[in-house]
Amino acid sequence: MRTDDSDPTIRRYYRSGEYVAFEKLDAEGRRPVFVDLLASGKRYRRLRFSDKNEVCQVQSFDDDNELKAEEYFNDGGVRYLLVEHKDGAPARWVYLDADLREVVFGSLNEMLTYWLVNFNGDVLRDHVLISEWAFRRPALDRASALLNFKVVYTFHNSHLGGSRRYSRSEFKPELRSTLDALGTMDAVVVLTDEQKFDLLKMNPALDNVYVIPHVVESQAAAEQVERDPLRVVIISRLSPEKGIVNVVKEFGRILASVPEARLDIWGRGPEDDGIRAAIESSGLSGHVSLMGFSDAPRKEYAASAVALFPSEYEGQSLSLMECVMSGCVPVAYDFKYGARYAIEDGVSGFIVDPGNVDELIDAVRLLLVHNDIRERMSFAGARRLAHSNNAERLRKDWLDLFLSLGGRLGRMGSRP
Repeated sequence: MRTDDSDPTIRRYYRSGEYVAFEKLDAEGRRPVFVDLLASGKRYRRLRFSDKNEVCQVQSFDDDNELKAEEYFNDGGVRYLLVEHKDGAPARWVYLDADLREVVFGSLNEMLTYWLVNFNGDVLRDHVLISEWAFRRPALDRASALLNFKVVYTFHNSHLGGSRRYSRSEFKPELRSTLDALGTMDAVVVLTDEQKFDLLKMNPALDNVYVIPHVVESQAAAEQVERDPLRVVIISRLSPEKGIVNVVKEFGRILASVPEARLDIWGRGPEDDGIRAAIESSGLSGHVSLMGFSDAPRKEYAASAVALFPSEYEGQSLSLMECVMSGCVPVAYDFKYGARYAIEDGVSGFIVDPGNVDELIDAVRLLLVHNDIRERMSFAGARRLAHSNNAERLRKDWLDLFLSLGGRLGRMGSRP
């Protein structure tokens, strides 16, 4: 056995000089997370371990390192599920029930229906299920017909695909059939009036779409920190659709007016290397920093003067709401949906045309030069959002919806 020189959580095992296993330990180096078994230099099996050091999953691979099968085990070491793959995708599910009988499913939807009916029937019967899985509607419909429960589908992001504007032709592919069937659903919950109106534009006859926004409470006393009037922040997943690279490339224009300005970027994601390269190629290493993951975004917003939201699309952005409630002034692209819910343009922040990085940067410069404008917007934004976003409003909205659905549960048996 050899421990990796650069990473003590990695171990490699050899037999008679042949490399036969790769082991990855947890951060403390106390237990295995997974072990890869190798033959002739190729991985043929991966063993994953639970927190109790028991094998909980076994993955098998072919000679091309394509996944062939996944096996799942309970704490007693009994396999309860086998997933067979074909052409790079799951093709067959075999479940072992409590009586050790095999139940075979030809699709994930079939297995989901089985799980809902056989493992959650007592909870669901004659009640309401809230689901974020609108793309699993066929499975939920079958289960609800058997158990007489209502389904509330929630959309926590844009239903549009690559479009930043209203479009009937650019729905997310996985939601297309769901959107075509909106009128048959018990209830659909979206986060903003804007998204509701876009759904109604497609079908004005809909009467089952409800708006229940997220809640972000007022800033906790423990998170009150001194605000840096020269600090700009982005807190986001670092992925291409977030538009961060373009912001970095143009941030230097702010320094001509505000030489001490800086941009701190918090988050992780696949665009990490691209952002780092943009910082270096733009000569901004002293002004733009990649900070890593933050588990206290409210604190970072409270310590910053301005926050940027250059996303192509969002749902009702919780991060944007946290920014406003922390007194940090946002500058955001006019993405669907949520920018106009949290920001009153020119009053509590700035909304600019999607992709217009020049206006985005110029708005930041304005806010850093004119402290009086920024402070006025900071106060206006937090006050406006606090008025409509509180836990009591959230409870009332959901209770009203449940009561409305509950009054119709008795008639569900006759629906088609």
